[in-house]
Amino acid sequence: MKVLIVNKHFEDGFGGSEIQCDIVASYLTKFGHNVVYGIVNPRKESYNVDYGWVPIRKPFRVHFGRVLKNVNPNVVYWRYNKYHLLPVALLTRNYGVPLVFHVSAISDTEHWLASGARIFNFKDSKKGGRFLDFAKALLWNVRRFPGTVLNYYGFYLVDAVICEKDDDMNKLPVKTQVKIYDSATSNYKPFKWDKPFIVWVASLKPIKNPEKFVALAEHFQGRNVDFLMIGTIQDPRYNYVLDKTRLPSNFHYLGVVPTNEEVNGIINSSLFLVHTCNPEGFSGVFIQAWLQGKPTISLYFNPEGIITKNKIGFVSGTMGKMVEDAEKLITDQILRDSMGKRAGEFAIPRFSPEDNIKKLENVLLTAVERRQRI
Repeated sequence: MKVLIVNKHFEDGFGGSEIQCDIVASYLTKFGHNVVYGIVNPRKESYNVDYGWVPIRKPFRVHFGRVLKNVNPNVVYWRYNKYHLLPVALLTRNYGVPLVFHVSAISDTEHWLASGARIFNFKDSKKGGRFLDFAKALLWNVRRFPGTVLNYYGFYLVDAVICEKDDDMNKLPVKTQVKIYDSATSNYKPFKWDKPFIVWVASLKPIKNPEKFVALAEHFQGRNVDFLMIGTIQDPRYNYVLDKTRLPSNFHYLGVVPTNEEVNGIINSSLFLVHTCNPEGFSGVFIQAWLQGKPTISLYFNPEGIITKNKIGFVSGTMGKMVEDAEKLITDQILRDSMGKRAGEFAIPRFSPEDNIKKLENVLLTAVERRQRI
């Protein structure tokens, strides 16, 4: 089977769904399939990968059409949200190629909500810039609204949908919908730091709320614990993390960490992971932390109630409660270790790449077989 995967690439400084696409591409290649990764707007001339890749540049629809014709895949695995979905679905249908859509965020299942919707937070904005921030967020969403509405109709031409959690199932007008958890490997590269530390991993943009982690660090200044932040700066408002004079003394921005093994190593050496993002997809960093046997504190998001039901961390809800929860895990090693042990026991049988990519392989093969019968 020849599979065309479409998304940005994690080596270009992105994470989440891009990391998952790399895992999918690697394992499908390992399973004997011919994989071509269509990298959207690549930033590099070469990629350290064991599968084929092609660039998809602007204008997107023109380049995607050329790639579809030249690659001639048996199936397209789409993990690029709703961007360009309607023209892509029309093109794949015209070429007789099945299209499998993977839900990566709540906005993917909404008719009216733009992918990556820019959110204005009045409470957290500085007084002097509130109006400008609001105007920018409003303009961003208004400009994307027509395309969002039109692209939703691409789902009527999609062959199958893959969801990461129960909440996203059966929301889209697609008959075949399958739940498959994201995957992660537990391999890690050892990491050393001279103090106990807490870690945060995500892209720095409004929907991830990185400022909340900075604020958490400020509450623990003067204590023997550091706060390490990992991720690419995707919104210039967060450039302040590069200026140590504007940050708590126990806060350290490590920038982009190039490999999953290195990120796993940092998580493995941490006390626990903090997650401040708004609800989106499943959030692969939860999986990484649990596979390393680490509890998680989440400010807002509790996918499928897993954190609370399995007692593998805390879901705080407010900044004040997050400070209290962090205090508990910092000071109570027995609690921290017991939560971490349960996290590992929960994660290992559920997030194995071998098992989950086999499930995905079956969805792709079934889509190809169904299309061939038409």
